[in-house]
Amino acid sequence: MQKSISAAQIKQILGFGSDVLKAIGFGFSQVQAFISDSARVAKFKEGLTALLEEAIALNPFSKERVKQAWFYPKNWQAKGVAEQVIKLATLFPGIDLSQVEMLVAKLVAQKLADGVAILPKLSFLAKLWNIADPYGGGYGPICEKLFELIAASRSFHNYRTGQMNEQHIRIMEDVREQLKKLEAETLGDVLVLSFNFGNLYAGFSPRNARFEALNNNQFPLIAAQVACLLLTMPDRLTAWEQLFIDCSGDEWDWDAGGGWTRSVCFGFDGGKLLFDNRYADYANDFFGSAVAFLGV
Repeated sequence: MQKSISAAQIKQILGFGSDVLKAIGFGFSQVQAFISDSARVAKFKEGLTALLEEAIALNPFSKERVKQAWFYPKNWQAKGVAEQVIKLATLFPGIDLSQVEMLVAKLVAQKLADGVAILPKLSFLAKLWNIADPYGGGYGPICEKLFELIAASRSFHNYRTGQMNEQHIRIMEDVREQLKKLEAETLGDVLVLSFNFGNLYAGFSPRNARFEALNNNQFPLIAAQVACLLLTMPDRLTAWEQLFIDCSGDEWDWDAGGGWTRSVCFGFDGGKLLFDNRYADYANDFFGSAVAFLGV
């Protein structure tokens, strides 16, 4: 006769309790037949781990997608590296661009990329404008400074004026940690990354695009980075019916109540470039999330 196995022993051997066994339809008597076989238990654990990893990798937002309706401006192309460098040196006095050539040389060609983006680090912008905590409480003020530069060069309206603070806008946690790591590991004052300006994830909800990007070695761009790109590539969004740009790396809290259910975006209407927020779970046919590629 086989020895009876207690709930405590099952938990010790398998790593979970009897409540899990009940949930999948098994009781003590059904595990007693193989519980003493260490090889079988090891195989069971391996299979369960693989199954859980597969489940975690599944995108729960994959259905939040519609057919793309708006596209880039006709014949639009990303500005070249040299042109971006000249523009950035003018916009941001003292920026260290000495590493750009070396960083560009390390990039691996990405067939889905529109080009190469030269993106000022948040750490540099914070130092330039004497703003503390650029990845946290200082992030909104950095965006405001960038918006001032945009407004100085073209018609621009920020629908969220007065709300660019840590109660309303933040960098999504996984994106923030990845950004801090990227900036710390990169020489100079800029990141150099292949990027797509929205077409790759056109029609995706912001959170769907963000999930896909984070799980495919891509980086969902944040509002500050998209603002910098719109400063160096202003021809990307100049009219109604050109693909609007989601910044899915950011989260927005509408009433500062702790419900970070929205994202932020750039659009165009009434002859003006616009900054606003929208629901992160809403798939819209004239929006697309900008992303960078991390492969080097």
